[in-house]
Amino acid sequence: MIKQEKKLNTLLIENGCTPIFLKGTGNLLAGLYEDVAERMVGDIDFIFSKEEYPKAITILRDFGYSEVTKYEYYFPYDKHYRRLQKENNIAAIEIHSEILGIEKYRKEFNYSVVEKDSQVINEVRVLGSVALTLSKIKNTVFNTLLSN
Repeated sequence: MIKQEKKLNTLLIENGCTPIFLKGTGNLLAGLYEDVAERMVGDIDFIFSKEEYPKAITILRDFGYSEVTKYEYYFPYDKHYRRLQKENNIAAIEIHSEILGIEKYRKEFNYSVVEKDSQVINEVRVLGSVALTLSKIKNTVFNTLLSN
């Protein structure tokens, strides 16, 4: 999966889009876990600026990604584009324009906020130190509870 993520990162950057990897994917790429098996990941999530969002969708569709589930209508104001997949790739992808689905919180936690705190680790842009620290604390607490 990490190989797929890095390939996506290179493709997007070479075409003028800078993804910020989110959630489990971002945490794996940032090296948050001692063992990659500590974090189960079902898809690859990344966010783009409002300007880069439509361009990223076009790039990924031109690269062979297509809808996991076909719908007759796409609601354009969702937090991410339809889930896409590519044949012979492990993970589906979710291209986010927003992080949160709840409108009233979007002003406090959005691309602009994340972009300011993002950092490049292993040539990939991920959530910044505050978000990574919170994820690490959550992961540590969860693992402690499981081991007791």
